[in-house]
Amino acid sequence: AQQYGIRSFVGVPLMSNGVPVGTICLFDVAPRSFAAEDLWILEELGRGALCSSSALPAAVERIGLFTPSTFDRLLAAELSLYRRQGGSLDLAIVEPAPGHDLDAILAALYCAAPLPRLGVGRRGAGGLALFKRDPAATGASRAIGVALTAINGVAPVRAAGWISIGDQLPSPAAQDLIQLARGALEQARSGAPGTVERLELRRELWRADGVYAPT
Repeated sequence: AQQYGIRSFVGVPLMSNGVPVGTICLFDVAPRSFAAEDLWILEELGRGALCSSSALPAAVERIGLFTPSTFDRLLAAELSLYRRQGGSLDLAIVEPAPGHDLDAILAALYCAAPLPRLGVGRRGAGGLALFKRDPAATGASRAIGVALTAINGVAPVRAAGWISIGDQLPSPAAQDLIQLARGALEQARSGAPGTVERLELRRELWRADGVYAPT
């Protein structure tokens, strides 16, 4: 592997009904370390692929861009981790200006720091979907804000629907979260160009007498 410039490698067994049927492998030219949750995400990706097909489909359309099915499976896996570990998770569906340069957008997202484990995939005609989970209560929102600024810098954003899930909340299913983001996008489309409709799901306590009791 060294002759090809490979500096890091990880392999995760691909299981079907408890039987190993293959291995998911990741190579990179940069030295990397993988956390336990990174490996768990890979396992979930492989498990979901086996449930939907007898063969593992292509995971990416191009560098930095997941296929729609891979995006949905990874979002579901990140939601599962959110349920177990808390923190925050954000999802945005973005409509860049028509005729945008997708490669320029992906390059801008790649250069925007800090955006590790930002999920990016196509959504609808010309739209992009982004998700980010973070152990910090507001970390995912900060990351999506950075991502939207990066996109707008190379392709003006026409509209975006953005959903934020705060800490210690029950998480919706992946498809329900996507539907919420689509609804927010529809609201943003009715506004001026550049409108971002952001919905924040948060926890509030109210007493029986109607008095708000802050957490």
